Amino acid sequence: MRNDETGKKDCSRRNFLQAVGAGVPTLKLMLDGVAGAAPPAVRPEPPFDSNKFTPLDISRHATATARDFGAREQARGLLGCEQDGLVRTLAGEQKLRGIPFLLAPEGPETKRWTALSTRPSPWAVSNVEISLPKRAAFVCVGAFCDWDRDDFPASGQEQVERIGQQLGEALLVYEDGGERMFPIRRRFEVNSPSVEWGHQCYAALPHVREAPRKLHEALPDATMWGHVQLGVGD
Repeated sequence: MRNDETGKKDCSRRNFLQAVGAGVPTLKLMLDGVAGAAPPAVRPEPPFDSNKFTPLDISRHATATARDFGAREQARGLLGCEQDGLVRTLAGEQKLRGIPFLLAPEGPETKRWTALSTRPSPWAVSNVEISLPKRAAFVCVGAFCDWDRDDFPASGQEQVERIGQQLGEALLVYEDGGERMFPIRRRFEVNSPSVEWGHQCYAALPHVREAPRKLHEALPDATMWGHVQLGVGD
């Protein structure tokens, strides 16, 4: 009886081990199959809906290059601008927040932006007129302004940030001859190429969306530790 029970136990144990042993190669084959399989094809991003969007080529209105705008110390914190401090924005065909834009080609010597200023300058104009090829329900503009020198006052200085400073105006002229003026204000309709957390616009959106941060991502220095704790990057 004892031998029979032992035999039954051995048989059960042997069947169990055989079952486990049989499962390991199967799992390995499955892993090998996954590792050796061709990666899934990346589907190209669908083109924009021409019934909804009409990106405009306004390259003939471009007046300024990155060198014209000049080096900025704040720009050295931007990717690709660390060495010379020249502002580098997106180039070519881009989708900003899902909206297609036709941006100028890359290059520090390429006229990439229409610089608007009331100060006389060979690379800036005081006004620009852009015609729309067809009727539009909305007009979306990509723009940036220079950094506010009062954003980071020196120690001991009492300076007030120039939030709401009017930098320009946008005039819409309708087909019936009617007009409507809109102010372009700092930190409302336009902002600088880079901002500190909490310095976003009140009436405009940045071209990038917020994204989750990872607790184990690399940091350039310890001062960025607090930003990672927020869990969201902008």
